Amino acid sequence: MQSSLAPERDISAFKRLRLNLPPSRSCYHWYSPGKTVFEEYGSRLTPVRRARVVVRCMEFVYRSPGDEAVSIFGFSSVEDMGSEIDSLGTLEYRVSSRLWLALHAHRRADPDQNSIMSQHSEAACHLIKELLSRGAEATRKATRKVSGPKALRKATSPKVGRIISPKAPRSTRQRVPAAPRKAAPIKSKSVASMNTAKPRTRNDDTPETIYGRLLSLLQLASRILGFLSLTLAKARLFDMTRRLARRQEGTTSDGYVTASIELAHEYVTLGKPKRAASIFNQALEVVRSEQASPDVSVRFLLRFAESLALIDDVSKSSAVYLEALNTATQVDLEQKGQSTQQCIYARVKVLEMTAMASHVFALVQQGDVCASLQGLLQSLRLWNHAIDALTRLKPATTSSSESDPFEMSGLKDALPNGASNSSSQESPISTVTESTALRAPMDDLIIVLFNPSLFLSGLA
Repeated sequence: MQSSLAPERDISAFKRLRLNLPPSRSCYHWYSPGKTVFEEYGSRLTPVRRARVVVRCMEFVYRSPGDEAVSIFGFSSVEDMGSEIDSLGTLEYRVSSRLWLALHAHRRADPDQNSIMSQHSEAACHLIKELLSRGAEATRKATRKVSGPKALRKATSPKVGRIISPKAPRSTRQRVPAAPRKAAPIKSKSVASMNTAKPRTRNDDTPETIYGRLLSLLQLASRILGFLSLTLAKARLFDMTRRLARRQEGTTSDGYVTASIELAHEYVTLGKPKRAASIFNQALEVVRSEQASPDVSVRFLLRFAESLALIDDVSKSSAVYLEALNTATQVDLEQKGQSTQQCIYARVKVLEMTAMASHVFALVQQGDVCASLQGLLQSLRLWNHAIDALTRLKPATTSSSESDPFEMSGLKDALPNGASNSSSQESPISTVTESTALRAPMDDLIIVLFNPSLFLSGLA
């Protein structure tokens, strides 16, 4: 697409076009009109915008089915994308590039994916720590400017009384006549438009959008590290996520409470109950003061009850479990007027919380083996129902069109010998179809579990 506009106009036109397009999983929907615009984002003139576009390219390549998307954007590999983002020097996007490099290593099933993911996650943690330290230094500088010597002089300067003019003597005021009432507007007989949909506006430049994308990416990378049994790297990434959420949103936000839940749970898994208890106690005040959303509060209380049951504090675990059940009555995720996708998300969240509650009940009832086993089985059934609900979001794979038994291409197909030959030829095809049908649900399950948008909406 050769544009005759100036580069600035071309870039603004492309941004308007990209923001109005629906979000897609494939990079080709917005690549073709934006190829020349991508080249206009030079590293010298607009380094931040170019870094953001390269990060988005890494995201689209991750979700694209083939490997040719990297070469389409003008890069030889994903590592080249990460190297270019590192050269641009923007900390937020450097963190995102490190996490995407780790996820790409897992996506392509690299033989050294464990070490690669550990290295990139550790590098991302160092960059987040540097980002937090820069924010703290900026806060200190702002505080010094406010409490400087000039401000102190202004505060200690003697007050001078104001000169007040003498009040004028009262005089009889003339009442202003009331204005006549306006006539009621004439109602138009034209039929009002039923299209009340507001235009969708999105801006990728705001700090809230950048932080939201980074938080979702951190949660996804942490989950993948957990799948690979990299527990230490996962706990460290959750720790950085918690610090970042505390700086960006405060200690009363859902993001901070969610990160506290996951970090404390990892400490319980690592056998550090004291650290987990300190994290739980810090966020418990926020939950009990009803500053967090009800669904996040229920998840927090269930995790807290689970950790207490694991250290054999059954009485306190039962009390927290009952508190979680009382809070669950306030959860209203399945609302009217939602789309099918939103209804499935809400249903999965409810099933997930119910499965967690059944698991905690089984831990509390460890003295009664029968009740404990029933709780574990119920939790397993609920998790299976949640996975079945998620698989509905993936369209079913259409199998190859089977031959019509009533359709005959020639006279040989009607003869017994031809029928036997055709049946013998069709047997391997039917076998392949059965194996494909058995393998397809597992493939769909893997795709759903490793989808960032589906995976993070179920855990929010």
